[in-house]
Amino acid sequence: ASTTNSIGLAYLGLKRYDEAYEYFSEAYMLDHLLNKPAKEAADLTNMCYALHGKGDRPDSLYHKALKIGIQAMDLCKKLDNKQLMITSIEAIALSLVHLKRYDESMRYQQQALSMAEELGSNPLIAEQLYLIAQLYNYKGEYIKAIEYGLKSEQIAKEESLYMLFHDIYNGLTTSYEKTGNWRKAFEYSKKLNEVLDSTYQTQIAEQLKRFESEKKDNQINLLSSENELKEKQNQLLKAQNKAAHALLQRNRIFLVAAIIFIALLTALLYVLDRNRKTKIMHIRQLKHLNEELNKQKEEILRVNNILELKALRAQMNPHFIFNCMSSIQECMLTGRTDDANTYLSKLSRLLRMVLEYSDDESVSLDKELEMLQLYLMLESVRLKEGFNYEIKVSEDIFPEEIKVPTLILQPFAENAIWHGLLNKKANRKLSICIDSDDDLLTCIIEDNGIGRQQAMVNPLRRKHESKGIKLIEKRLQIINGNPSKNHSGIVIEDLYNDGKEASGTKVKIMLPLLLS
Repeated sequence: ASTTNSIGLAYLGLKRYDEAYEYFSEAYMLDHLLNKPAKEAADLTNMCYALHGKGDRPDSLYHKALKIGIQAMDLCKKLDNKQLMITSIEAIALSLVHLKRYDESMRYQQQALSMAEELGSNPLIAEQLYLIAQLYNYKGEYIKAIEYGLKSEQIAKEESLYMLFHDIYNGLTTSYEKTGNWRKAFEYSKKLNEVLDSTYQTQIAEQLKRFESEKKDNQINLLSSENELKEKQNQLLKAQNKAAHALLQRNRIFLVAAIIFIALLTALLYVLDRNRKTKIMHIRQLKHLNEELNKQKEEILRVNNILELKALRAQMNPHFIFNCMSSIQECMLTGRTDDANTYLSKLSRLLRMVLEYSDDESVSLDKELEMLQLYLMLESVRLKEGFNYEIKVSEDIFPEEIKVPTLILQPFAENAIWHGLLNKKANRKLSICIDSDDDLLTCIIEDNGIGRQQAMVNPLRRKHESKGIKLIEKRLQIINGNPSKNHSGIVIEDLYNDGKEASGTKVKIMLPLLLS
């Protein structure tokens, strides 16, 4: 991995960026396999610089470099290696510069400066200050660029960081030119030329020294190599013979071992495959059994719900008939024969409808309202002073097309009459309003009676216990237990006048909106 990385660095120096990227990528994969996270981060950072190239590449490559740089930074965070992180942040900032996202690049560069200050590394601080100055030049904020450039120059002089002078002076020359300070621009341009000249001379001297040193080393190595070569040739021939013989023996052993291994592996794979197929078959069988059991469970629950609803209706119907017969008896005892005849005529019609639909889980809304209207007529006749009632159905609703649970409204109307209106002396009113709200059918039963609180202390309440409403509540609980239907329920509200006195009761029944 180190050799591959070194080759990548060589290609990067030769500005052959594509070859450099390939070698850095290979080094990253090797370091990843060898579990060397620090080297992985360095490889990723080098990959970024290879993608940057000369700065004239498509934006897609800079986006790719940005993504790789962030990956390197995250890896450095896990390692808590701030020096490596600074290098990866520089690569990210440079990617953002190429994409002309200068503000984002500035945030990363400021973060790198803070880390360099935490490490107390003056060379790193000077480098970050110069890079920030360069960013301000890109943004056109030349005063800021000069401020950071001068700070970087001061540290570079104190630490003798000659390699930074070229970039610092070049940046300051540009900044002063843009601000119109030609004297300073000329001064730093002159310094830049001096650095270029001195740097060029220094590089030539270093290259000559390195060449002379390498030449001497090569001559020494050549003389010693000639003597060693002959001796090694003899040793090599002997070693080759031994190696060939040992290789032949090893190959025979490996061949036998490979044949045995292949045979065992084949047998093992056969057994594993057979066990896998058997396991899959058993899983399918269990899955099929579970599906059958779930279907049976759902069917049992559906039948139980139907039976419970029928049982509740069986309790309700005798209760309703008993109340009606009591009303007829009261009319006859008080000598109201005509009212009794009218009552019997209406009752016979109501009983026929109740018996006709008693076995049905639900009826159409128009039939339910017809039974309710018959009941209200009966109760209006029974009461001496009567009461006014009205049934309103929204124009958006077609009662003959909507299904509701059988006898769902009558118990609430009965409760309003017996406990609310009966004890009121005059102006007794009862209204039933039917409307729809999304996928719910709302039925509002409102009376202007004495209210629930006063009805609780009325002696008549103890004689007429509203068993029907309790049965309705049980029926709605069963409906709620069916997941295929929407949530239903009952809301009871006490009404008050401006003097905070009870002025009636409003019951809101919510049912699933089901079509016939």
